[in-house]
Amino acid sequence: MPLSLVRLQAVSLVASIIAIAAPAVLAADDSPAQGIGGYRGYSPAIARIEFPNEDGSGQEYGFERGEPVRGVIRLGVPVKAQAGTYTLKISDSFGRQLVNKLAILPKDSEPLSEIPFEVSVPNAVVQRHTLQVAVSGGDGKAQSAQRTFLYRLPAAWTDYICGVWHRHNEKRLPYLQEMYLTGSQWPGNGVLPPQDWIDHNYWFYLEGTGNWVFAPYHIWMPDREKTYYYEEAKKAFIANREDLRILERNPCLSNHIIQERIRREFGNAARIYRNYRPLYYTVADESGIANQAAPFDFCFSPQCQARFRAWLQERYPSLEALNQQWGTRFKTWDEVRGATTDEIFAREGDNFSQWCDHKEFMDDVLVGAYALAGESVKRVDKAGRLGIGGVQGGDEADGGGIDIHRFEAERRQHIGLQQPRHDGGHHHHEGGGHAHRDGARQAARHADERADAQEVAEHEVVDHRRAYEDDQQVHHAPPPA
Repeated sequence: MPLSLVRLQAVSLVASIIAIAAPAVLAADDSPAQGIGGYRGYSPAIARIEFPNEDGSGQEYGFERGEPVRGVIRLGVPVKAQAGTYTLKISDSFGRQLVNKLAILPKDSEPLSEIPFEVSVPNAVVQRHTLQVAVSGGDGKAQSAQRTFLYRLPAAWTDYICGVWHRHNEKRLPYLQEMYLTGSQWPGNGVLPPQDWIDHNYWFYLEGTGNWVFAPYHIWMPDREKTYYYEEAKKAFIANREDLRILERNPCLSNHIIQERIRREFGNAARIYRNYRPLYYTVADESGIANQAAPFDFCFSPQCQARFRAWLQERYPSLEALNQQWGTRFKTWDEVRGATTDEIFAREGDNFSQWCDHKEFMDDVLVGAYALAGESVKRVDKAGRLGIGGVQGGDEADGGGIDIHRFEAERRQHIGLQQPRHDGGHHHHEGGGHAHRDGARQAARHADERADAQEVAEHEVVDHRRAYEDDQQVHHAPPPA
């Protein structure tokens, strides 16, 4: 017999057995649902929960603390409202049931296809909650649905926030929280934070959304040093100190394409994370015009120089006034540009106005780019905060020509908070850097030790790295003589 015929007979036999053995189950509308081979299958009626003004992004929905949970239950199959009821249950990720409400179905229409609801949730203290609904129509038809949602973290901080730069795994979370650590950083690359963090009510701040634009000369790379591009720019300028193209910052903060990308990327970050309400969004980690606060004569790009001339025209009443202040002889505004450090020190006298104005302008360019990032976040997440990670000092050693006091005053208009960098080389930030670093390491070790102890108590497993070796010794060792 051909193989194909054997397969066909086998399939027919299986189909016959299924048709005989399967019980006849009525569909949701009490009418038989015809299936293949005469099978009367079940067509379940599936309800769904919709919250107000959903944007279709698929992100987990968020309510503000204290706000009632409201929405609509869309029924898969209409039910009879007369003598019908529905139940709303809300529990949180800590396993607490906060709401258990039984209500009568509204009798606005018959049959009923949707049920609006609103329920207050007392004592909401964590982020993730689960809403369960069960509908029982007067005709005996039952439908249910379930959906998670978030209660966003409070917009205002009412207590000290203590966070750490390092990310930590799930097993450490209870012990980090015992040490009153509020949260950790999470990279702003579009990946949602670990769901264990949300379930444990462990907070996070968004790190590095704009590293590519605000810290391009001090950025982590898998195959190069962080300062690779800064060192290459220095080498190129030392080789040819008259080529101003080397002093074009890449990316240029005055380039309209770069500005549009800042708007898009910070806006997208806010859309993805707003319902989790990060502690803050960082513009970048260890940002600056060049390598953090290190001195360099960026930026002499055509876009920056055109913007610089417009900036000067708002500060000087005429070209003659500019030439008098600078000690220059420019004939038209199109000739005006900033001075490099080499050029200003090569001049006789002590008039550094041309160099100083350019440095002040670049401060404004950087602050303006920070403001653009902040506006892009707040356009989507009105309660969002903007911060800077790894802030560098502004003393004489590493000021980089920046008027740090004026710069900080202007930056605070757009940046809500800053995260000072602590390490042995920057001990001027809030005390000894080594002490802060060692303290963070001790906290991580303590959390690991506590987690390992708990693991031993529950599972009698000490070291996963040696688990395979132990297994080999236990199960494959030769029997004793």
